[in-house]
Amino acid sequence: MTTRAVLAVLCSIAMTCMPVGAQVNPDESDEAAALITRMSDALRELNYEGTFVHIAGDSVSSLHVLHANDSGGELERMLSLDGEAREVFRSPALVTCIWPDARAVEVSSSKPRTSLPQMSGALLDHDLYTVRLGSQDRVAGRPTRVVHVDPADDFRYGYRFWVDESTGMLLRSMLLDENARPIEQVLFTSIEYPSTIDPSRFDIEALAQGREWLLPKLEQLQASDSQSPITAQQPTSDDIVFTGLPAGFQKLSETVRSLPGTGGPVRHAMVSDGMTSVSVYVEPLSDDKRDSLTEGHSRMGGLNAYGVAVDDSYVTVVGEVPPISVRLIASATRLQR
Repeated sequence: MTTRAVLAVLCSIAMTCMPVGAQVNPDESDEAAALITRMSDALRELNYEGTFVHIAGDSVSSLHVLHANDSGGELERMLSLDGEAREVFRSPALVTCIWPDARAVEVSSSKPRTSLPQMSGALLDHDLYTVRLGSQDRVAGRPTRVVHVDPADDFRYGYRFWVDESTGMLLRSMLLDENARPIEQVLFTSIEYPSTIDPSRFDIEALAQGREWLLPKLEQLQASDSQSPITAQQPTSDDIVFTGLPAGFQKLSETVRSLPGTGGPVRHAMVSDGMTSVSVYVEPLSDDKRDSLTEGHSRMGGLNAYGVAVDDSYVTVVGEVPPISVRLIASATRLQR
């Protein structure tokens, strides 16, 4: 799994299923939901520096993370500690990857960061998940409180969060599949919360000196930002519509991306159940491409994908939901003409 995927995992993971018939105290449920909201805010707002381990199946990787939040927004620097040497810098506008061994730098426009799931009363009212407090524990030498987020059906995964009792920071997270088997974990082994962080530690230009820029430098990319191929979807005769989505999922947004070699614009819709989000891509399907299509299911850790031809389009659905969910969402996708 890529470092960028690990970033997303760090901000959306964890769980265990409740026994059938278990009862949850309403006050405890409210306290647990409030703790998750605090956790989500802490990941965005705190200054922190530490080392964490990401575990997915037989794969184990360790990374060092530096995070700051100032008047200009979030800044993040992540360094892989094993495998291929790589650093990733994230700002509100850009993502920059530096490969020290290859002496190369790549810059791309930053997509909105996937934060930790936001718990709300509305989500609880829908009975999609049950939220409850677990036991106290320790992670990276710090006292934590465990929060369980249990799914109500087989269309979504559950989560377990270990939250720093002092700061609200997420120190450990676990994602379990529809059979309550662990899929992925993220675990801090050390963490500090500095009051300030020297801005020079995020100086990309200094670190990138003497390396080849695989994409335009920062100022070039920023200057061309107004010509980005990604634009907000305007009402047209061709909009993505859904019929028969899994319970609780609703469409949140739609955008259009023009990509070379696709034969037309690729539409992207986001659907969510209030806890997790799923991406739906719809691209034109010409007759000469139909025979070479790869349809069906694929999986990487907790991330499932499903591709299928629908009328004259090819639909790809990707998200941290069970295989049945990506298949049902793909089957429910249509272009309204």
